[in-house]
Amino acid sequence: MHRKIRDKIRASRKDSVWLSCEDVSQGFKPLKMGLRTALLMEPWNEFVETYDRVLRTSDSIFNVEVSKEERDADLDNFRQLREVIIQHGLVQDTISLLNAEILAGKRILVEDCSSTTMDVDSGIYPYTDSFHTTTGAVCTGLGIPEEAIETTIGVFSAVSVLNRAFLQNIKTFPTKIDESATIEEGLSARYKLPASEFAFGWTDLNLVQSADRMNKLSSVFLTHLDLLDDLDEIKVCTSYKS
Repeated sequence: MHRKIRDKIRASRKDSVWLSCEDVSQGFKPLKMGLRTALLMEPWNEFVETYDRVLRTSDSIFNVEVSKEERDADLDNFRQLREVIIQHGLVQDTISLLNAEILAGKRILVEDCSSTTMDVDSGIYPYTDSFHTTTGAVCTGLGIPEEAIETTIGVFSAVSVLNRAFLQNIKTFPTKIDESATIEEGLSARYKLPASEFAFGWTDLNLVQSADRMNKLSSVFLTHLDLLDDLDEIKVCTSYKS
């Protein structure tokens, strides 16, 4: 269902880069159309009722048809997932769980796989994720108080990396390295990031400053420094010119 909606919107807006099934499913959340994992813990017939309601709404709004065979296959996948979740106890009340651990003196490590510039509100919209990626998301996403956050570590790469398909959309990359065989070879060989698919740039301190401003960083962890070992000159971006 999400794939069909994604494909239909992509065809309409001619955007194949930043519109995924994840975007569609996240977009369903404020519409109260989301199929949350916790729903699988309810009696199966109640989950099927919710699924069919979302299906009817999707058909009405997006004119996306899902055949009986596709519906049955989708529900069968959900049923199998439900069995695994229940068997291994994979879904719990994480708000109660995490706050209990905090009160017990435990320290919890939370990692975000995205970046501040990809935040749906403060990032480079519309080319962002469909959710919040700043420190505040720890509170809203996990249900823990702000006072529980004691350390915020910012992770930055010494080399900026952008998907070339993404670059076609934003049309500007201030720190782009036009040609550097050393960096390209290193990223391709050591990190499996081929130059045919990715564009590379120097560290942009403006983005670092912006991330620090929004997240109140306690420290910074710099990665990929090994790629700069053999360079005679290393550049960083400190400001933009209009």
